[in-house]
Amino acid sequence: MGEDLNDIVSIGECMVELYSNTPIEITTNFEKTLGGDAFNLLSMAQRLGSRTGFVTKLGNDTFASFLRKSFLDRKINIDSIASCDGYTGIYFVTLADHGERQFIYYRSKSAASRLTVQDLDSGYLCNTKILHSSGITQAISKSSSLTVTHAFATGKNSGVTISYDPNIRTKLCSLQTARNNFQKVACYIDILLPSQEELLALNKTKSLSTAIDRTTSLGIKTIVIKKGANGCELIHQGQSTCYPAIKGLDINDTTGAGDAFNGAFLHGIAQGMDPTKATQLALIASGLKCRKRGAVDSQPSKNEVYGHYMSQSLN
Repeated sequence: MGEDLNDIVSIGECMVELYSNTPIEITTNFEKTLGGDAFNLLSMAQRLGSRTGFVTKLGNDTFASFLRKSFLDRKINIDSIASCDGYTGIYFVTLADHGERQFIYYRSKSAASRLTVQDLDSGYLCNTKILHSSGITQAISKSSSLTVTHAFATGKNSGVTISYDPNIRTKLCSLQTARNNFQKVACYIDILLPSQEELLALNKTKSLSTAIDRTTSLGIKTIVIKKGANGCELIHQGQSTCYPAIKGLDINDTTGAGDAFNGAFLHGIAQGMDPTKATQLALIASGLKCRKRGAVDSQPSKNEVYGHYMSQSLN
């Protein structure tokens, strides 16, 4: 491990987000920002003080310049970001009927979906405490899926902790493909970060206890099951503990709450917290994120998260 050791390296796609608070049929203005599960996680962890690195592929358009600058502004290491001819993925977020948000993606054959094993730097992958990726990264292309498997194997063989969020999106791949993608990497995973619905779907069961038993039998040491407003359940070393979500918040937007949870949890683990304390930190970060709109700009500061964490610990 080099002296510039990262705490967390994440593999995946970051896209340009264009947001409007009116329906797309009538809107004339969009606000530009960025987002993507692999990046959102790093953003939250970096806010809390982790050293982070990103593995992705960007096109040669002007949006790529915007993303690179955004990563650097957030002090996310970009030494392992590849480039290619092509375009950077874009998604639109607009307000639909009844106040619901509508997401429209333009990501097919984007630069990030062309990530290959040849784009990986094994030294970079092994020079981190935690290596993370998700089912979304696997789902955007076959080459990206192969890249995740190779990266996980490389990191695992060097003693890196491997983290994975299934993040199932049936618009990107079938549920069976999502299951197959999980099985390809399950043997490498140390930390699994699914929602309750995802864990049930991966195990083809309606019984949470059955899903947990089947997953732990794969050798996965730590599972944190995200349950939205109902908090989460931590399974670690054979022990299961449920934790409530933090109360008394004005919830505005849950977009990216799971990513904020993941980033805060992995930050805690990377900083030497036990899984219980890391879980409590993650619940605070994800809860505070929901007060504002968006996946990234709404993320709370280090002082906000740790201030709430310390006051909770004193009670």
